[in-house]
Amino acid sequence: KIILFAEAVFCTVITMEGLTALVLFLRFIRMFPLYRAIGASIFRSVSVFCNAGFDLMSNFKSLIPFVNDPAVKITKMLLIEYKNPSTLGKFQLYGKIHANFFKSITPRTVGSNTIDIASLNQPTILLLTVLMFIGGSLRGTVGGIKTTTFMVLVFLMVNAYRELTPIVISERTIPLKTIRKAVFIFCFALTLILISIFLILFNQGNESSFLKVLFEVTSAFGTVGLTTGIAPHLSTFAGLVIILIMFIGRVGPLTMMVSFGFRKTRAIPQYPEEDVAVG
Repeated sequence: KIILFAEAVFCTVITMEGLTALVLFLRFIRMFPLYRAIGASIFRSVSVFCNAGFDLMSNFKSLIPFVNDPAVKITKMLLIEYKNPSTLGKFQLYGKIHANFFKSITPRTVGSNTIDIASLNQPTILLLTVLMFIGGSLRGTVGGIKTTTFMVLVFLMVNAYRELTPIVISERTIPLKTIRKAVFIFCFALTLILISIFLILFNQGNESSFLKVLFEVTSAFGTVGLTTGIAPHLSTFAGLVIILIMFIGRVGPLTMMVSFGFRKTRAIPQYPEEDVAVG
């Protein structure tokens, strides 16, 4: 069964990447020589499917030359969200062809941009930062804290406001251990990002603004790859911080804790409750 499953996965991946590369090739052949068009098409297809977001156009252009090219953007959008039943998968073809989705989808983890990030307004950059922090759904190579974690936290806040327990979603009760994991992941990610921002700002001085460093750090944690253009100007120390964040973001907070043995359980005595004033 494992061999059959692996063969099915391999065939599916090759088929989807091959079709994507073919569509991109038909567009790139008008711009580049034959061999470069073939290479760029294959590279872009694999890059998007694996959520890499590498830039072949240099000078952080990414897909900026294709901002008005529906063939390139729609193809990449469909490859990212092709069979996701919660997003594009449930729509007909006409519902999938909306260029406005592109910029909201790619910050989840892909990192391909059709607009110069540095030229965006601050509210837009902040919104993209939030999307990168949340990331995508599980069972993939996406980064961020994951949409399921975010969903559990939202319901936790709603229930806390209403003073309701336990958390029930779609007639299913969320276990306490899952809630604890969600809170831990959120707190760990937020702490990691804040510490990293402090270290980079302390090292860089006034060379970079807080918002741009926040964007860069969150992009690294979410394994997105988007940048405001400050990456080449970071010091060696700041670059090492970014590398460490990318590694932790790729491996995941829970996996890191298990690897270092921080999750060893031990018996805790049962103490009487005490109300503490909060807020």
